Amino acid sequence: MNNCYKNNTFKKRVHVILQLKNTFKNKESKEKCFDITICSIKFSILVLPIKNAVLNILSFFILLGFSQCNNEEEIKPRIRKIDREKLKRQFEYANQRVIQKEIDEMDFFEKTHQMPFVRTNFGVRYYIYDSIKGQSKIKDGDEITMNYTISLLDGTICYTDEGKTKTFIVGGEHIESGIHKVMPYLHYGDKAYILIPSHLAHGLLGDLSKIPPQSPILYKVEIFKRK
Repeated sequence: MNNCYKNNTFKKRVHVILQLKNTFKNKESKEKCFDITICSIKFSILVLPIKNAVLNILSFFILLGFSQCNNEEEIKPRIRKIDREKLKRQFEYANQRVIQKEIDEMDFFEKTHQMPFVRTNFGVRYYIYDSIKGQSKIKDGDEITMNYTISLLDGTICYTDEGKTKTFIVGGEHIESGIHKVMPYLHYGDKAYILIPSHLAHGLLGDLSKIPPQSPILYKVEIFKRK
């Protein structure tokens, strides 16, 4: 059902793009070509739904393809006159919409599951549901192992450890940056749920496999110190 919806959405976008092309195809003024290019940028930022990021990007480049002009030298003077501040504000607005959408999704998850998540100042949330007294706090540079399950907020399980613990150095690489950032808030032996927004997980495009574009993820972890 979702694939069908996405295909129909893309077809609608292509139809709008073709309409834009046909509107100007009989006009010889090269300034019109430039105007279509600017229209392309605004169309991509303000009109296309944010949710399907990959389709937005495809639509944007199709629009740019239609807006090519033969004489680039005539365009350059006008490009220099673009209101860069206005475009910057439009990109910032689009980014704020993405962030707010994910905050709303995480708020809804927290409320419906009645989990008292602790919110960090960088966007990650964590909830320690079990711990062992007297264990030391995790710090940057520690080499740790953990059992884990990664899922979407709708409950879809994307990855599990499948009986094999994951080992990494806190503050290093090989795992989502949101995990590195939240580890110093936890202790060895903790069992926790960790909510990570997409910009600290798999970003604009997802992982191109099981995690969709712009998707917050939920980690369920049990943390051990590497022996």
